[in-house]
Parts: sequence; structure tokens; C-alpha cells
Amino acid sequence: MANLAASRDDKRQEGVLIDVPFNQNTIYAGGMVCVDGSGYAVKADNAKPFLGVAMESTINATKEGRNYIRVWVKGEFEFDFADVAATDLGKHVKVGADDHTIALATEATTSTPAYATAYNLIVGKIVKTDTTAKTVRVVLGL
Repeated sequence: MANLAASRDDKRQEGVLIDVPFNQNTIYAGGMVCVDGSGYAVKADNAKPFLGVAMESTINATKEGRNYIRVWVKGEFEFDFADVAATDLGKHVKVGADDHTIALATEATTSTPAYATAYNLIVGKIVKTDTTAKTVRVVLGL
């Protein structure tokens, strides 16, 4: 491919919120979102690649005549974590048992997270713990 010979619209965006296709499934705002084998957004589970956190809900239908859901890919979010401890601050987390629960991710002895399976992907890093409410705040992608 040749270099540009004139200016072009690069369609720049902030990259904080993305549109992801979905195929008539239910995803709730605030829930973690993964992508299925067909390339559609689905409720997160620990067997699919993690995308981000749903900004809006899709309830078994197209959203306003389109099949896209907006997903946050950056930011700080609160998730459920039953076994949270104050010492979990700064640790990496992955998708847990459902779309609102996280679990600690296994880390190698180096600074690179180790993955037990292909989809044991890092959601982010714990930046605040609440051992009473059993929740943590997580910054995505760190």
C-alpha cells in the first residue's frame, strides 16, 4: 500500500466507548461483556474474550432499530467479589462466575499475567476494596 498523497479523515475517537454488534441477547447496563465465537457481544463468562462493561441494556431485541451495544473499554467500575481481602489491592482480576463477579487472576513470577486457559483474560486491576460489601473497584485494562 502506498503512502498518503493527501489528508484523510482518520475517524479518531477517544477509545473509551465502543459500539459492538449483538444478536438479540440480553445484556444489562453495568454488566461485563464478552464476545462470542460469531463476533457478537454477550454477557460475560469466563470462557469468552473480555470486551468491557455495558453502558446500556439490550433486552432480547434490537436497540433502537440497530444491533449495536455501547461498551466501556476504559474506566473504573465496581464488581462483586465474595472473597475480597484488603490485601487484594493492586492485584489483577479476571471474569468470575457471571457478568458482575470478578476473580483473582493467576500471575506468573514475571510482571506478565499467566493465563490458565485461552480466555482467562485480565479485566483490570483492583484499586479499592470493600470487605463489608464484598465489592471491589477495578480499573479496566491495567
